[in-house]
Amino acid sequence: MSIITDSYSVTLSDPGLILIEYRSRRDTAAGPLTRNTSIWFERTNLRWLVESLRQCITLYGQPELSTQHGNDHLKVFESGPEPAPYINVENKRPDGVDHAGFSWFAMSKPLAEKLATELGALL
Repeated sequence: MSIITDSYSVTLSDPGLILIEYRSRRDTAAGPLTRNTSIWFERTNLRWLVESLRQCITLYGQPELSTQHGNDHLKVFESGPEPAPYINVENKRPDGVDHAGFSWFAMSKPLAEKLATELGALL
């Protein structure tokens, strides 16, 4: 499976949370597939996410990075084919909190670099 196109938007409408909405179109054996995913995370974890994205982008084969802080259990890791790896971001928020549940996306490396830069500007 390969990414044909992908994009994201960042929303800061909640004072304590950040929302990343990710959209992709992928080429699969069954034909093109469109995927939309939203990840909410606490602003207090912004620095960790930016640093983890940058580390995963620059170091090939970086082991999975994870943190459990506040109501977030965040992970950043690389997957996919060596010539065009994906940067994965996932979060699991416990039941009973705003935006509870598991969310995940795997974005192209160039888009992950753009996301790390945009989120880094919020620090």
